[in-house]
Amino acid sequence: MIRDNILILSVSRKTLLCRWILEAARKYKLGVLGSDLDPNAPALSVLDGVVALPGIESPNFMKELLFHVKKDQIKLIIPTRDDELLFLSNVIGSFESVGCSVLCNKRDITQQMIDKRTFTRFCIEEIGFRNMRVISAPGEATDKDFPLFFRGEGARRSLKMKISNESELKAAFVLSHTGIATTFLEGQEVSVDGYVSREGRIIYNVPRTRDVVLGGESIVTTTIYSRTCTEVSGKIFSKSGVKGPVVLQGMLKDGDFMPFEINLRFGGASVLSFKAAHSGPDLAIREYVLGENLMDTYSYKPNLKLFKDFKETYFSTNGAYSV
Repeated sequence: MIRDNILILSVSRKTLLCRWILEAARKYKLGVLGSDLDPNAPALSVLDGVVALPGIESPNFMKELLFHVKKDQIKLIIPTRDDELLFLSNVIGSFESVGCSVLCNKRDITQQMIDKRTFTRFCIEEIGFRNMRVISAPGEATDKDFPLFFRGEGARRSLKMKISNESELKAAFVLSHTGIATTFLEGQEVSVDGYVSREGRIIYNVPRTRDVVLGGESIVTTTIYSRTCTEVSGKIFSKSGVKGPVVLQGMLKDGDFMPFEINLRFGGASVLSFKAAHSGPDLAIREYVLGENLMDTYSYKPNLKLFKDFKETYFSTNGAYSV
């Protein structure tokens, strides 16, 4: 018997997130399917089935995705990458017309928040962080602006470095013409996981330190009590109009929290907030699949630590697997 399903895009090695989505889906008798360009993506092995899709840059991506939405009775699509959010925010209506929701924000909000320039300017103009600077070209920086922190874009998005002078800044822009340099922030790196209802209610707001980072992802992370982090993130969530899952990143020093990036999706270590406060996937299913109006808010447990472990999975070529 065919049942309604959830589809997770680009599952990669996000096994922990997939397990939480599976657990939530089982409560409501939903299946969970996954998609990834790599047929050997580790997280595919824990899901109910695989949906083969071309890359998002393919002209057939939309057609193939809509085909599977109808064929596999997909009621919710969960993107896990920024390019998926940007693409899907433009075509939400096409999926809603066939009874499928997409866990992403409207196009204008998505574009403003994901772009690091416009997000930083939002923090300056709307939240009041006047001591932050945005440098889009070498000639814009003065001596007093250094040090800066440079982030690459596009194919160079993994490029991140501290910039001490104009020569280094010029070299960084040669490596990534569309990169961005912002005020260098010192302190403890903190992520704040949040979930905002469709009505704009902040359901939970969980700050956590990024204790050990590997490949840009926290593999050890700890929830902390920080009124500054929850107040600043709450203000940003409310003023920006974001909905659904969100992860704000910033630096905490001497009681001040300075944001530098925001992600409008579940993060790789957001599972700690699910344990400390409430399951984000459960909230998403209740809102976007069941049509529930979320009313309850959840406090969180501070001093809860997550150590990401690696688990071996053995499976045969006929699809059956055991752990």
